[in-house]
Amino acid sequence: MRILAVIALLSLQAFAETPKAKSVTKQGEWDVVTLESGTVAKVLVPAGGAKVKGLVMAFHGNYTEPDDILRFGAPLATHRDQIWCALQGTGTEDGMRVWNIEADVPKVPALLDYVLASYPVDKARVLAFGFSMGGAAACRSYGNSRARFAGLVTCAATEAPGERGDACKGGRGVFIIGTRDGNYAALPQWRKAIEKCGGGFATWVVTDLDHELPDAIYANDAFNHCLDGASRGGEKTLPKKPDHALAPAAGAASPEVSHAFFSLKPAGAARTKLATKALAEKWLGQVKKGEKTMAEAAAACDDEADKATGGGADEARLAKIGEKVAAAAKALKPGAGAVVETEDGAHLVWRAKKD
Repeated sequence: MRILAVIALLSLQAFAETPKAKSVTKQGEWDVVTLESGTVAKVLVPAGGAKVKGLVMAFHGNYTEPDDILRFGAPLATHRDQIWCALQGTGTEDGMRVWNIEADVPKVPALLDYVLASYPVDKARVLAFGFSMGGAAACRSYGNSRARFAGLVTCAATEAPGERGDACKGGRGVFIIGTRDGNYAALPQWRKAIEKCGGGFATWVVTDLDHELPDAIYANDAFNHCLDGASRGGEKTLPKKPDHALAPAAGAASPEVSHAFFSLKPAGAARTKLATKALAEKWLGQVKKGEKTMAEAAAACDDEADKATGGGADEARLAKIGEKVAAAAKALKPGAGAVVETEDGAHLVWRAKKD
């Protein structure tokens, strides 16, 4: 009963911290959401399909509207069973909408919190997608909230992943650029930045593509790359018109390593070291037997980052947690887990079996 009470208190706290909408109105096929903070976004939810859907946090280009990128994404939303959420840039230039990057990008985490709380989203299938200056906004949003995104896709972007340190290192993404795009001249220097991100990042050069969105087939392929952990990165050249049809949508890739933290001092209560370790070991036993999943353990744990990602933890996340936990996770064999005690609680780490 005590554990249930603690979980209930945590849930109430998380609910209280979730950003609220000042208004939600309908505009054709999508919702126009205005948060109490003043952030405005448009949300497209395709009819039918699975109850729980993937999510694309979409970033329109300068001199365009959220409506434009949502129209591009609408067929993909239906095909892939995705919700698309397009943040609205707050800058203006010559009477047209542009990004105020330094002011707009910090709004993304709260908007994502709202969408996750308000729509039926699979947290393992959250992607960032940006066009032109929106590609820069997507890069920064992905880097700032890396653990919350399964991947990053940019088209005709004014910035490449990897340009701002190691925020994208070890992640997954696709950088799409056309040979007729004015930004194509910067590709040689961008290659160096993208290489720093590791083998999960790909560069796709589209012949004769101008500063425009690529064929939706390529966007679909890029999303599949992000969600398929076996898909290799590197660089390739593609024709402007795809030579293949729209591929089936890949499901969410199961994280190789998962993490769930149980604190000695959860919100509204306190546990002894023995009780905390016992709770983590109970979850480990249930995961080993197949009675529970690591996503369920993450949902019941005391770490908001674990909750947000369903427990998925890459090398960067584990390193941030601590050397002791990272070393224990690295030593695990596939299909095995461990409980690691630290001064602030017990960490449950699990390495999934290889397919």
